[in-house]
Amino acid sequence: AGQASLVAEGRLGRKSGKGFYEYEDGKRGEPAKEAYRALGVEPKETPPFAPEEIEDRLVLPMINEAAFCLEESVVSRPGKLDLAMIFGTGFPPFRGGLLRHADEVGLREVSGKLAALATEMRKSVSGFKLPGGGNQETMVITPRQMQGDVA
Repeated sequence: AGQASLVAEGRLGRKSGKGFYEYEDGKRGEPAKEAYRALGVEPKETPPFAPEEIEDRLVLPMINEAAFCLEESVVSRPGKLDLAMIFGTGFPPFRGGLLRHADEVGLREVSGKLAALATEMRKSVSGFKLPGGGNQETMVITPRQMQGDVA
């Protein structure tokens, strides 16, 4: 029903100038109120999370798992992991890779945010486990895990 209702209303995306978003001169604008109506949903007045918090919720677990990969010698150097993330997953190259990004943010801030996220996950998700065999208490990277060259 979702996409079909958009297509039925001629909301085909960039090529038609309208889809879920409105397009002007080929550039994506804001989400279209008509698209919400066609989908039978109402947009929220305020999003539940700030854009920075969404980014943290997506990137911090990847940084944490990258630290596990280094610790367990899945990858030999941070630079190799950064290249793999750029070419393999499409991590933004302008950030220099996942671990370069973590390095620029700073170990203390990354660790603090991971600890806060782990605490929040413990409260909201029953039986929360981390990838790589970790548990809630190991969801904080250590300086030893982040050592080495960064691409």
